[in-house]
Amino acid sequence: MLTTQYPEPVNADGLSYAPDSEERRLLEAALAEMESTVAQVPSIINGERLYTGHKSQQVNPWNPHGAPLAEYHQVDSSTVQTRAIPGVLDARKRWANMSFKHRAAVYKRAAHLVESPKYRWKLMAATMIGQGKTCGQAEGDCITEVLDTLNFHVYFCAQLYQQQPPKQFNSSTSHLDYRPLEGFLLAISPFNFTALGAHIAFTPALLGNVVLWKPSPMAVLSNYILYQIMEEAGLPSGVIQFLPVADPTHVVEPALSSRDFAGLHYTGSSTVLRTLAAQIGAGTPSYRTFPRIVGESGGKNFHLVHRSCRDDVDWIASAAVRSAFEFQGQKCSALSRLFVPRSMWEAPGDGGSSSDLRRALIREAEKMTHGEDVKQLHHALGPLVSQASFDRFREFVRRAQLDGHRLVYGGLVADDGAKGFFVQPAIFETSSDPAEKERVLESELMNRELFGPLFAVYIYEDGTAMGFEDVCDLIDRTTEYGLAGSVFARDREAVRIADEKLRDSVGNFCINDKSTGAVIGAHPFGGARSSGTNDKANSTNVLLRFSSIRCVKDSFLTATVGTDTSKRRVQDALSPHAAKVQVLTQEDNARAVHQADVVLIAVKPFKRAGVFAAPGFKDALRGKLLLSIMAGITTTELSRLAHHSEAATEQSTFQAVRAMPNMAAKIREAVTLYAATDGITRENLEFASWVYGQVGEAHCIPEGSFDICAVLVGCAGSLLLLAIDGLLDAAVAEGVRRPEVQDLVVNSAIGMMRLVPVGGEHPSVLREKIASPGGCSIRALLELERLGVRSAFTTAIMAAAEKSKKMSSS
Repeated sequence: MLTTQYPEPVNADGLSYAPDSEERRLLEAALAEMESTVAQVPSIINGERLYTGHKSQQVNPWNPHGAPLAEYHQVDSSTVQTRAIPGVLDARKRWANMSFKHRAAVYKRAAHLVESPKYRWKLMAATMIGQGKTCGQAEGDCITEVLDTLNFHVYFCAQLYQQQPPKQFNSSTSHLDYRPLEGFLLAISPFNFTALGAHIAFTPALLGNVVLWKPSPMAVLSNYILYQIMEEAGLPSGVIQFLPVADPTHVVEPALSSRDFAGLHYTGSSTVLRTLAAQIGAGTPSYRTFPRIVGESGGKNFHLVHRSCRDDVDWIASAAVRSAFEFQGQKCSALSRLFVPRSMWEAPGDGGSSSDLRRALIREAEKMTHGEDVKQLHHALGPLVSQASFDRFREFVRRAQLDGHRLVYGGLVADDGAKGFFVQPAIFETSSDPAEKERVLESELMNRELFGPLFAVYIYEDGTAMGFEDVCDLIDRTTEYGLAGSVFARDREAVRIADEKLRDSVGNFCINDKSTGAVIGAHPFGGARSSGTNDKANSTNVLLRFSSIRCVKDSFLTATVGTDTSKRRVQDALSPHAAKVQVLTQEDNARAVHQADVVLIAVKPFKRAGVFAAPGFKDALRGKLLLSIMAGITTTELSRLAHHSEAATEQSTFQAVRAMPNMAAKIREAVTLYAATDGITRENLEFASWVYGQVGEAHCIPEGSFDICAVLVGCAGSLLLLAIDGLLDAAVAEGVRRPEVQDLVVNSAIGMMRLVPVGGEHPSVLREKIASPGGCSIRALLELERLGVRSAFTTAIMAAAEKSKKMSSS
């Protein structure tokens, strides 16, 4: 049960790193120190650091031919299969059963450590150098977004656990148990956000899951620092196995081959996600459960401009350039297609005008400069992350020009990347020739995700209102992706049209804002189509994908009594079982019966008519099993009471069981007799036997024998107690105090009674064995016979049986 309160977090604020500021000095020192060393990063399995010697490198994209940023020690598939997977499953036994407040404490502690001097500057330096980020981009990623990831997911998880069934009953309660998935998850994180490493690996673990984490080779060092933070915060060994490898198959193949594979959490390319999904689908028959797939992949994101924004070109240009070029366009939601009305694209003449978007884009693009040193903090851009990204950008620019697209700005590259993977962002204008329209729309520039600082401008005809609607249809049908997009319009009707027509086109739709910049807590992120499973990262929604929910129904008893005084008395008597028994007053009878599956009636027989006559009581009783311990009330009488008319009795499928326990039920030594209505199901009869068996023996007998058997069981105890009381009176008469001999007499009687079922002999035979000739026992027995005690017992029981029959008919 969740008792700790987790208030909604406030989004973290970043530092400014102004010239001569203390944070700037500390960051520059951390950058210099990290550039001067080559970090050794181990694989970590079950808390053990494995420096295998089988190393690969994380290249420094600012200086790719210099010393690497880090060397990471890899494990092979066999080690993953024989050590990492068994270890993570063993850790699950403890982690899954740890209360949420203790798991959450690890994450809250980790958030404090992220901001601490011990880790803040290391995280910043590793993210800036290793992933090619500028100061501002790194601060917004590895500090503020990591903090938000940790803090908000604790809050989201607490909110999820509080989502419980709204309907509860007087006879039972139910709750949802948000179990972790049965098995382990494979987490594959990308290079472009350190915070995504935290999200991909740590978010599933918060719910009690265990994880094999394969970080990107281009983000190994920053991700290793995150792992160290979680370790210091108290994450138990083995919950997350840290497995950096250059060849992903060393982790993926043993993971997907394991019967205990339970899910994939992935961010990366659409091609790889499809491949993994196909592998998982093929392996499904061998898995313990159907694996969950949570994946975020590529995008071909757009900005759509409406002509009502003709006076806002500077704002539109700034939004486009920032979305497309920040972090060198290596964001999933980065702009890659800009749709512009012809009336706003290019003003005639050389002077330009306020509505000339072409010139405004070039002005903004010229502000996006890069330095050649990571410590030059005033630049807006850094290098691309790898040689492959550098080569892909250069080739993309070349092919776009060969396809007939006009290069409006940039596209230059720095030699072969030897001095850093630096490129000049590029803006292309697609062909305006109507005859070329379909070829343009099918071109690589308009369809393929580049993941680099480049976007295409498509000019649409805006002479009629249909021009805007047509371009909305064009956007929707010309790409396989569905991640992010924006519309810029002052005309609200245009916003409505775009919102409606592009509803299935994107998972994140922005109105008058750029497509990048989702904030945790405000903008759950993700897209469909080839952009992923759209489970909305950074929200409660995605947490459901990492939980296998169990519904627990806890049934208990509801007792109804006639008065408040009785209610207090019963509550006091049942106080040891207060969690299982709810006591209500009689006016709640019908409601209690309606919510119950089984109804037990234990009232004085003369009160039965009033109970059954209560408004709604008979209707509520339909379809329920009735258990009665009303003395003398037959099953036929119960059927009559439960129906609205005599005729209904014969047609009824009413099922009832009458019973007669005795007072020994208090010590679970009772003998309970029961009889059932005709046609009762075997299941209900067995259930009644189980109920009565909880307080001793239970015996089913025919209704015709019930009165005599019931009084034997119900009255025998009273008669025997009278006999014992007479024996104790004799002791008192002989000068012995009653308490001194009471236990002697009672235990002797219990012992003798137990001989009857054990020996299987008639009571008279046992009596004869005890009464030896000339002894005390025979003299006492003869005196009882003279006084008529035997016939008195017989007459008493017959009178009681007759009374029982009269009670049933009265």
